[in-house]
Amino acid sequence: SHWLPLTGIDGIQPPPRIELRPYVAFTRKFLQSPQVASFNQGRNDPFAFGRDYLGGAGADAKIGLSGDFTLDVSVNPDFAQVEVDPAVVNLTAYETFFAEKRPFFIEGSNILAFGRGGAASYIDLNWSDPSFFYSRRIGRAPQGNTTHDGFKDIPDRTTILGAAKVSGKTQDGWSLAGLTALTDREYGRIDSAGTRFTEEIEPLTFYGVVRAQKQFMDSRHAVGAVATFVERGIRTAQLEDLLSRRAVSFGLDGWSFLDEEKEWVVTGWTGLTHVVGSESQLRDLQESPRHYFQKPDAHHVDVDSGTTTLTGWAGRIWMAKDKGNWRFNAAAGFISPGFESNDLGFHPFADIVNMHIYTGYWWYEPDPLFRTKSVWTAYLREHNFGGIKTGETYHLGTEAQLLNYWGGWFLAGYNTEFFDDRRTRGGPLMKSLPSYFGYLGIYSDSREDVNGSFSLLGDRGKSGGWDYTLTVTMNWRVTTTLNLSLGPSYERHYVTAQFVDVVEDAAAIETFGKRYLFATLHQRTASANVRANWTFTPALSFQVYLQPYLTAGEYTGFKQLARPSTFSFIPASPASDPTFNFKSLRINTVLRWEYLPGSTLYVVWTNEKVNLESQYGMFRLGRDFSQILRATPNNVFSLKLTYWWSP
Repeated sequence: SHWLPLTGIDGIQPPPRIELRPYVAFTRKFLQSPQVASFNQGRNDPFAFGRDYLGGAGADAKIGLSGDFTLDVSVNPDFAQVEVDPAVVNLTAYETFFAEKRPFFIEGSNILAFGRGGAASYIDLNWSDPSFFYSRRIGRAPQGNTTHDGFKDIPDRTTILGAAKVSGKTQDGWSLAGLTALTDREYGRIDSAGTRFTEEIEPLTFYGVVRAQKQFMDSRHAVGAVATFVERGIRTAQLEDLLSRRAVSFGLDGWSFLDEEKEWVVTGWTGLTHVVGSESQLRDLQESPRHYFQKPDAHHVDVDSGTTTLTGWAGRIWMAKDKGNWRFNAAAGFISPGFESNDLGFHPFADIVNMHIYTGYWWYEPDPLFRTKSVWTAYLREHNFGGIKTGETYHLGTEAQLLNYWGGWFLAGYNTEFFDDRRTRGGPLMKSLPSYFGYLGIYSDSREDVNGSFSLLGDRGKSGGWDYTLTVTMNWRVTTTLNLSLGPSYERHYVTAQFVDVVEDAAAIETFGKRYLFATLHQRTASANVRANWTFTPALSFQVYLQPYLTAGEYTGFKQLARPSTFSFIPASPASDPTFNFKSLRINTVLRWEYLPGSTLYVVWTNEKVNLESQYGMFRLGRDFSQILRATPNNVFSLKLTYWWSP
């Protein structure tokens, strides 16, 4: 507003919105550790040791289309500069969720987001929306395996031949986005007594997702839709029995404010999925941990051995009061037994109805001690589609922030007795006894150069089990160019009925011809996330990520479920002892040099050490950390050179 008017300027044409960024990459792998490459094959494995040289080239392009639309294209993308995932030990039957870190899929990902909008905040108690689009499916590790015996060389990811996405807004207010990707066939190599075999372990696969949303009346109302499609070019019997041939999904979402002041809002979504595959693959899918149609005492699900399709529905609706001192939130959601979005989405399990009611009061006016404070309470109830109560929880919590911007929160809760329909992993119901839990957190003023937080989560149940997790985060802005962060955590879990195995036994009449084995598990875990970000100049920076991860689990007191719908057991002997001691140390460094505007050189080093001891469950921090430091590492060095060009 302070500039003088400009006159006499005409003939100005905006330049074409075209950016091209070709790249070349080189990777050298030094595989020296049998505990990383092949836990059980030893030093005779011809694939486990030596040097792998990998090179590649590709390009990314950004092209401005008519109006406000932009096309992004990536041919043979390379993500050498992307940070490695943290190490985990997963003792559940469900897949671990990892966040997306690849730039192509992160940029503009909010446009593809589905299911939420309008409300200022969302409250979910023991609920996570199933995702229709989870970009980590594209380029995932091959899902098949080789059938020949011998030493194996399996690629750790599928090759993305190309990917494209388009996004933008129309003049009448529609937000539109779409993404497609094509991944290559992948093969595993086998060395059997010197004879080499090659087998296809991942088919050629096409992925597609489209998203549309329209907002009305100054964003007071909105409606949107999402659709996904997966098509696999399966040509082997092994993959035909393992993977679905086609998977589609469709969803609708939107919101509506109920008053002029936008205090009350209703938000919701609903969708369906449809999977097509072979009879064998669909039977395995129905019996997988996501569905468990084979549960012997369930009357609302049953395995259909002759079907070649699976269809399911899901949805959730919230009503919330988002303004004022008094807050209110209520929600109900469902995932039908046949809902299956994991070909291009993510959801750990189905067959659930979840509902809650929440109310609280916020004080936003500062007093002599607090800047803000609040207190709230909530009630949660869950059941499956057979009407069995699978969860019931009472919550009471409070939050406060002091005048100096320090603050914290406290949550206490009580789980009532309910029936767990997943704990036997496809078996009968099992009673879950009442338990208490609490969560305490404290944080410091994030504006200070040194700041951090502390949290303690714990619970104890009438079953005799207990656990707690202690987490600390510390951030230090050493200078304007150097930031350090440290996040150590320590966990202890004492589970009196940890699932171990299922054994066929015709004499086990009480439990439908199978013995469901459990044990007492005492697990200890220590880990830390360490980061350093150093910006030497605007064009030169260095990042370090380090994660030590030590965990040990000791199994004792083996037993089997005595009767369905109870928490009673009888002694039993397992076929093997799953006790373990696992150590991992991962280091990832990235040197980034923008040698020309938009053109970048990445130098990446990844170091990984792994040590696994079976049937040794003692946790000794000094011993275990010393052992992982002495372990032989695997090293991966990568160079990636990109060049930015625009007319």
